[in-house]
Amino acid sequence: MRLMKVLALVAIVALAVPAATAADTKHELSLFAGYSMPTGELSRSGVIEDVPVDLKDTADDAMGYGLGYEYRYSKLLSFGVSLSYWKHEIHLTAIDEGGLTVYDGKHGDWSWMPFLFDANFHVLGEGAIDLYLGPTVGYTMFGDFEEAGDSFASNDQFTYGVNIGLGVALGENWALSGGLRYLQLDGEVEGYDYKLPIDPFVVTVGVGRRF
Repeated sequence: MRLMKVLALVAIVALAVPAATAADTKHELSLFAGYSMPTGELSRSGVIEDVPVDLKDTADDAMGYGLGYEYRYSKLLSFGVSLSYWKHEIHLTAIDEGGLTVYDGKHGDWSWMPFLFDANFHVLGEGAIDLYLGPTVGYTMFGDFEEAGDSFASNDQFTYGVNIGLGVALGENWALSGGLRYLQLDGEVEGYDYKLPIDPFVVTVGVGRRF
């Protein structure tokens, strides 16, 4: 419910500008889906049934979706915002001092919703094929960490990274897009010494309407 309200607000704001200038084609509103591939892990020590173990937490790959808006400032430069939703299963591996795996399975679930700002340099300028890249900064809202029926509040985080993408025009007003983004992102449980580096590569594909 929280996600749908925020997505609706972003859509209204994004549509407000092109609605006033229908002849302007500097704006693009897009919907996309994607695949998040975390690269980080958390290594720590713990105890399972009185047995000291080495613990490793990782986030499994996950599907996600979102909404984006781009303003084409010039032939070579554009600015964009996006909001998306992702939910990962967190995987836990526990190994005892003798190298025996004591546990290898699901630890919990964790969702995150990044609101990102992009500044993209368009390598080919304007044309039917659009190749772009640039930096990303933003703010990520984490859902509660859910473990065995319990929920633990999480801290929201600032994030940054890089973005590269390709757009293909479909006639005058529509476009297909694909992108690859890397984000520096940590998940942190509020009040606990638990901070998991997620650091995902995110692949997306989408369709956009130009105004």
